[in-house]
Formats: sequence, structure tokens, C-alpha cells
Amino acid sequence: MSDDNPFAPSEPVELPTEALELAAPQTVRIKLRTRDLDAAFDYLLGSAPEWRQKLAGNRRELWAAAVALAVIGGLVAVAIPDLIAVGATMAGTAIFVMLGSLLRVPARRMYLRQSIEAAFYQRYAVAEQGELIVTLSQTSVRVKASNRGVEHYWRGVRSVDQNASHLFLGTTDGLTIPLPADAFNSPAEFDGWADLATRLWIEHHPDQVASTGGAAE
Repeated sequence: MSDDNPFAPSEPVELPTEALELAAPQTVRIKLRTRDLDAAFDYLLGSAPEWRQKLAGNRRELWAAAVALAVIGGLVAVAIPDLIAVGATMAGTAIFVMLGSLLRVPARRMYLRQSIEAAFYQRYAVAEQGELIVTLSQTSVRVKASNRGVEHYWRGVRSVDQNASHLFLGTTDGLTIPLPADAFNSPAEFDGWADLATRLWIEHHPDQVASTGGAAE
């Protein structure tokens, strides 16, 4: 199955050099692909503290215990020659614990990726390769799949971020809506959506903007 976005324009277009000035409401249709979910996962790990904490797990505590065990083992081996074997065993156990914590990271990352994907499907009732219709209105972000609609009022949108490939609308339930750049008619329209989302976010978060001096981060 092709991984191309079916809603991308079929004909080449002249691309403006500046973002389009858009006004709400604006609607875009996207087809959710593996790479969009991967991008959402990477974004959440970088922006959502709850997911970073889940990835880290208890690694810090394990390392602290392992270092303490190694130090104690070394001191025992030096101070009591008859217990060199015991000290060496303690140091070896500490090294084993450290290596184990490192090897757990890829497995934990894979598990969290699957958890985020499952949470996204449960929230929006859409499977991979399914269609989403996303609308930016003056009051909310509306996400509609085949049999369910979810409305996130702007006060419940935690962040608006854009990179070269996606516009991310982070929500307070710990997820993000990934809008791929190739779902839009042009880079200028993609940038226009990002500008509109940022303006609407600022409008509904004046207290946060005033306290941080920034926007939608």
C-alpha cells in the first residue's frame, strides 16, 4: 500500500513564498499514516513531561543503587582482603544492573509508542490509514473520524508547534494531533494553518502568554 497522502494535490502548483492569511473556520482532511504517528510520538516525548517520565521510568533510581553497590563492593574488597570475592560480586552485580537499565530503554520506547498509538485510536476512533477531518474554529479544534467527533476547546489545547513535516496540536489529555504538511495544497497554506492555530491559541491563553512572554509552546 502506498504511503503517499491521498489528499495531496494531484497537480503541481506555484508555491507562494509567504504564509497564506487564513481565517477560521478552516478544515483539512488527512489520512493517518505510520509516519504521522511516529512524528506524534517523537513530538510527545520531547514536549509532554508525562511521557518523558514514563520513558525514563525508574532508571535514575536503578543507576543510583548500582553506583552505591559498586562503591560498597570496592570498599569491601579494599578494606577486607578476605572478602575480595564478595566485593567483586557486588561490583559485578552493579554493572549488570546498569547494563540492564540501558537495554530496557529501547523496549520501553517501543511499548510507549504502542501505548500512544492505542490511546490515539481510542480517543478518536480511527485506525491507521483511516481518515480524519480536522477543523480549526474560533472556539475549538474539532476532530472527526468515520463514527466519532471530538471537540477540543482552545483552553484544552496545550500547545501549537510546527516543524518542516507536521503541525502538532497538543491536547491536555496527553496526546497530539499531527497534521502533515503534504495534506495541504502548498507550503504557504500549511504555514497559514500554523499561523491561524497560533493566533487562536494566543487568543484563548492570554494568562499563559502574559506569564511566559511566549506563545503556544
